[in-house]
Amino acid sequence: MLQYRTLLHFEQGHHDVPELVREQLHSWLRKHKRLDADALRPNEVARLGEDTEGILLEQRRQDGSFAQRTRITERKPNGVWRSHLTLLVPSPEEPAIVWFDVVNPDRAGDADEERRWAGTPKVVRELLGIVPAHDGMAKLADRPQVVGIDDVPELVDVVRDGKRRVPVYLAGSAPDLPRHPWLEMVASLLAETVSIGAGYVLDAEATELFAEIVGPNHAVQPGTMRTFLPGADPADGADGLRHRVLGTQRLVEDPAGRLRRLLGWRARDMAIEAPLPSVLRRLDRSFGQQLDELVIGERAPEPVAQPTELEPARPLRPVQTQDRPLPIRPAAPVLDEADRIALQIGRALRAEYGDLDLDRAREMINLARHGERERQQRRVISERLNELREAASTLQEENEALNARLDQSLFDEALTYEDLNKAEARVRHLQSRLHDAGQYADAWSQPEPEAPAPSSLSVLLKQVDTLERVEFTWNEEDIFKLAEHDRMDSWAAKVWNALLALQDYARVVADGERPSGVEGYLNNLPAGCRGYPANRHARDESEDVRTNRKFWSRRMFPVPNSLDPDGQVFMGAHFKIANSGMISPRMHYYDATARDGKVYVGYLGRHLPTQQTN
Repeated sequence: MLQYRTLLHFEQGHHDVPELVREQLHSWLRKHKRLDADALRPNEVARLGEDTEGILLEQRRQDGSFAQRTRITERKPNGVWRSHLTLLVPSPEEPAIVWFDVVNPDRAGDADEERRWAGTPKVVRELLGIVPAHDGMAKLADRPQVVGIDDVPELVDVVRDGKRRVPVYLAGSAPDLPRHPWLEMVASLLAETVSIGAGYVLDAEATELFAEIVGPNHAVQPGTMRTFLPGADPADGADGLRHRVLGTQRLVEDPAGRLRRLLGWRARDMAIEAPLPSVLRRLDRSFGQQLDELVIGERAPEPVAQPTELEPARPLRPVQTQDRPLPIRPAAPVLDEADRIALQIGRALRAEYGDLDLDRAREMINLARHGERERQQRRVISERLNELREAASTLQEENEALNARLDQSLFDEALTYEDLNKAEARVRHLQSRLHDAGQYADAWSQPEPEAPAPSSLSVLLKQVDTLERVEFTWNEEDIFKLAEHDRMDSWAAKVWNALLALQDYARVVADGERPSGVEGYLNNLPAGCRGYPANRHARDESEDVRTNRKFWSRRMFPVPNSLDPDGQVFMGAHFKIANSGMISPRMHYYDATARDGKVYVGYLGRHLPTQQTN
């Protein structure tokens, strides 16, 4: 079972990354593990210690890239532990990648066994102590970095970066919070996230400016520490729920060791569950095949080429016996490829060592046949290993996708729970007000049942014609494709609720009210009107989308020419129907109630591309 994983990107130019990695690897093996690091040789199995083996694999390619994997196998009382240190130097212009895995496969058989802890390898910690690395825009070091007011804009970009794999930990400060003790406390708590998390301590001014830029839902309060997952979206208030806060009370009252371990576990889970880059997937398969060939003993053989013309076989001399000579029989016909090869070997040996008797010739044929069977078996084993490797890779990708969908489902559940709590609190408040006013029957009355929501997206398409104030310019093909991914037919009801909210919004505007757009309407729902969770509505797209033609052009949807001469407008406002991996359906609309009293829905389909999904 994979217990630890880290990916580090090192900029080249000022640093000889392969040499640094080699030095730290040898130092780690000699100093910390008391092993014979010098015994490592390329493409050989080396004995490094009494219960430890090492294998060094190297690959140099025509494009100038270089890759190396060191595999250390340690047999300990608590099982077999394997450490894989992989180095990839794509080119002198690209960052070098150091990838470190710790695997303990012995645990897989017992589901009740407590999960085993793999500490941060000293080779990784010491490597970061010499030269800093990065993951996406996040800087990785062996200690948290102090952030001043001038560095805040860059830090906001780090928080928003959707390409990073690791969590970012931000600790807020205040003028009356002692700086050095606070920094040391944060460093201690993040000790087990080194290389799999990026730690930052904001000074007092930086804490205030960061809150101003990202808003209250993503701010970091003084004396607290917040974990930002990849791709934070400050423009989305609901997104703040994804990024957990470690409050002052817990920091003070909970044992530091327990918090340190908790943060370490969560960082390890994220690092292990995050998908590997495709270049590393390919490299992993290549090294796996190279290791298989080394273990099997030779490269999987190519099909045996047919031999060229064979010279006629010379008859073997008879073996004399006491009674009479053995009659000479014509050479047996060649039955298979092994016989042909054996006869060729026999002729070569006769030329070197003289005549062979018939028994020896038969022995040579049997050896040739046995050797061919061995070659065939090795070929079958090699092909089977390749099949298993491909199957494992596919299962890993499917597992990563399922983990992502699970995380998003849990996020949806958290949002739904928050909405439910707010709705129940509002009901209790209104019931109390009605009770105080003496309207006891009204306080506990039940609403009239409404018409059921559409049971599927196909039914939805037939039902939308009943909405008088909402016009649809969407492409139904996008909806049919979306329906293929709606396994439980649950999205249609959510879309319908959003459409009913737009219908009531347009009616309210037509009646003369001005609710400050759809966002204001959802946040301050008029009496008797249908709503939709405000935290699942976006009044516009992010700046990344609005300023990137590749992205904003995908959000241009049809409207009547009376609204725009080109017959299309940018529809940045949208409802978030669900979070479901790369599908995550969205409904984009254009509010034209101030012009013709209607809302135009131009798109319902899978999440349109952004900087994070591209």
